[in-house]
Amino acid sequence: MSTPTLTITHITTATTILNINGTTFLTDPFFGSIDGTEYDTTPVWEQADLKSLGLDAIPPPPHLINRRGPALQLNELPPIDAVLLSHEDHLDNLDPEGRKLLDARKVFTTPDGANNLRPRPGVVGLRPWETVTPTIGDKVFRITGTPCKHFPVGEVTGFILETDSLGVHAESGKPNAIYFSGDTVYIDELKEIGKRWHVTAALLNLGNATFDFPVGPIQITMDGQQAVRLMREIGAEVMIPVHFESWEHFREDREGLVEAKTLDPITLFHAPSSSTSTNAYNILKRASTAASSTARGDFQLEVTTAPPTTDQLRNILDYVSADANAASTSRNSKAYAVSDVITGAKDAEDALRKFKEDGGSGFVRPITVDWTNAQAVIGDNESEILRMVHQIEEGN
Repeated sequence: MSTPTLTITHITTATTILNINGTTFLTDPFFGSIDGTEYDTTPVWEQADLKSLGLDAIPPPPHLINRRGPALQLNELPPIDAVLLSHEDHLDNLDPEGRKLLDARKVFTTPDGANNLRPRPGVVGLRPWETVTPTIGDKVFRITGTPCKHFPVGEVTGFILETDSLGVHAESGKPNAIYFSGDTVYIDELKEIGKRWHVTAALLNLGNATFDFPVGPIQITMDGQQAVRLMREIGAEVMIPVHFESWEHFREDREGLVEAKTLDPITLFHAPSSSTSTNAYNILKRASTAASSTARGDFQLEVTTAPPTTDQLRNILDYVSADANAASTSRNSKAYAVSDVITGAKDAEDALRKFKEDGGSGFVRPITVDWTNAQAVIGDNESEILRMVHQIEEGN
């Protein structure tokens, strides 16, 4: 088998060309060429439940404003084999120029989108986790829809792309895949991606697009911190951020993404019914507040009641298995037994086997994990937790 190749060309917003071993996909085609163009969004607002947003009428002005044109025009594109369209009803994902590319091509989108784009016979609508196996060019692809949470009205989908030439991940045995998120905020359902596939590249629509309503602000695309969390939870190798520049409703640009990436992510695997876990949670909350006020030891706290993924569990077992002087990637100041992580486990291999068999029910909580620095604390030892999140110095 030849070595798999992937090249990604970013054109604007969420418009990219994915070239997978010679087969080309275009994502969310937007080709408005005039900078500063205002796009009327009245048709979208007319479908919304305005009262649920605290509105009596469509808010003025109902426009999206773009400040930058695409890097390539339609006549400069290479041959495009297929289009991945996360949703057809928002103009920053599909504009009138972009629609010209949908005719006589394979297009993958939402069920509503497929209906609204009729009578194009090449359009296929995908529900979350639904898979189709089209032949595109000379290759068979497996394309799976992924769940999204976006604007309060309309359907949106992300995509997982597989093909035999991408191969299988040697360690996990999972098929290698490419993920295009579409417009979405972080949602727990996306963890399923990491369970099914080894994501070699994740193309994420970011920008922290947010609209203010009387009921409060509604975020409709991921920010940098959510992107970092999602990357870690699905175990993706490389992130390609898009959809964060040129539109006035985007609230986080390149600088914001860089800042989010620099915060150490700390995850608490939490059991709310446990007093020990609640105490660990309160320690972390106080530490997070102190970090925000002093700018020392700042970190991004994530709390989850779900068990880790298999890849995350492997890391945790490595972190806790040896002290800082041992031959391990761990920087822990304290070593724990494997049975402290998975009840009754004799060693790491046994822990992974039990974890798969019982679906994670034997995973012990609370466990606090610093993924950046390869550390974990089991239980609610305050000094160990604070040392891990850099609120007290080593040796204190």
